[in-house]
Amino acid sequence: MAEANAIGGRHGLGMSDQIENRAIEAKSRGIYEAPGMALLHIAYERLITAIHNEDTIEQYRANGRRLGRLLYAGRWFDPQALMLREAAQRWVAKAVTGEVTLELRRGNDWTILDTTGPNLTYHPERLTMEKGEAFFTPADRIGQLAMRNLDIADSREKLRLYAQGRPARKRRRRRRATADPGSATSASLEPPTRDARGARRRRRGPRDEASRGCPDPCTEKPIAYDEATNALALASQAKEPRSQKPLRERFAGGVDLTR
Repeated sequence: MAEANAIGGRHGLGMSDQIENRAIEAKSRGIYEAPGMALLHIAYERLITAIHNEDTIEQYRANGRRLGRLLYAGRWFDPQALMLREAAQRWVAKAVTGEVTLELRRGNDWTILDTTGPNLTYHPERLTMEKGEAFFTPADRIGQLAMRNLDIADSREKLRLYAQGRPARKRRRRRRATADPGSATSASLEPPTRDARGARRRRRGPRDEASRGCPDPCTEKPIAYDEATNALALASQAKEPRSQKPLRERFAGGVDLTR
């Protein structure tokens, strides 16, 4: 570790300016310098990717983030931290061994030159298509794609099944009245015109004074107001004239801006 610190420190490796979230729900800023750990981390991650498969690496990194939060909270010897540490040491770190050659320049500017080890699962001759047809050929790749297409076909069948269960959306259209006014099925959803409203008023006839009364909830018959109540009602209507028509009838014909 002392040698790694000396090598990384000469090149300015491992310096980090962090704004972090503290356990006390506040943020703090710190400048960290760990050149030896940064150098070993580069080499270790290189061996990890050359030895283990994709799913193992994904689980290893997820557990590493959880273990880092426990370490930050001072729970390195808690049971949950011990479980994560034992899993990483037994199933990941046990196979990690080898040599990584790096060229360091300045800061985080570096290049990996070579990677060797007894447990590497990366073998260039298995995937080459330039040194003959003994190891890997285009036909092998086509066969692998054919097997993958089976899963793609199953997914497409599920999409068709999902599409069948979804009802089609229909556009609503406004119906208009038929040409025959005497037809029983003729209907119109259009707002009534002024002539139609006037004809309805003429059929109802003039409103008498008794119709302005309040209906009795028991007899459902209009009860006329007394003279004082009628005078008060007429005075209030004279101060604030308001239309007695419903809103739908008042605005059904639109608003004339020329008046």
